[in-house]
Amino acid sequence: MSLTPLITVYVATHNRAKLLIRAVESVLAQTYSSIELIVADDGSSDDTYQQLLPLIESGKISYVKNEIPQGACVARNKAIAIAKGEFITGMDDDDAMEPNRVEHLLKEFLAGEYSCIASSIKERTPQGDIVRKMDVGDVHLDDLLHYNILGNQVLTKTENLRAIDGFDPEMPAFQDYDTWVRLVSKFGVAKKSSIASYVWFTDH
Repeated sequence: MSLTPLITVYVATHNRAKLLIRAVESVLAQTYSSIELIVADDGSSDDTYQQLLPLIESGKISYVKNEIPQGACVARNKAIAIAKGEFITGMDDDDAMEPNRVEHLLKEFLAGEYSCIASSIKERTPQGDIVRKMDVGDVHLDDLLHYNILGNQVLTKTENLRAIDGFDPEMPAFQDYDTWVRLVSKFGVAKKSSIASYVWFTDH
């Protein structure tokens, strides 16, 4: 394996161009340079494409779109299907990454035998940041079945995510939780890092 394997970051979006740009910029500002960024547009009718066009034309991001909205799971799966990275992770369009997030998640993954790596989160509120560190360390299937310890994003091998058929569009809710349960069930123990590298905005 390369010392700097390609990592795909996918961001599903729908009609939130302004927030999306913040998310995209946080990926482009990562300390880890070998990143493929895919924006999966779930039928946006705002100016999302126009806002992204300079980045698309410069080759900094790839862009795929469902012409008719079909839900975030379908959009994510579209990105997963074309991902070139050996590893893959996602982000919601209204959140952001700390600059060291991708580098740190990969380091944690390579340090052990894990199905996936999650992190603690930094909740950004109008009153300031709140760091949420709960249930850090190894996460076994029995632990995960109690509730979604891992949160809404993980880093894993792209082939692993494809092996479980990605996200289930038939799930009415908890699509991320369902995906992590299937991932851990098939590929073994996960890990949640104490480093809060995912920024969760709640001000909007």
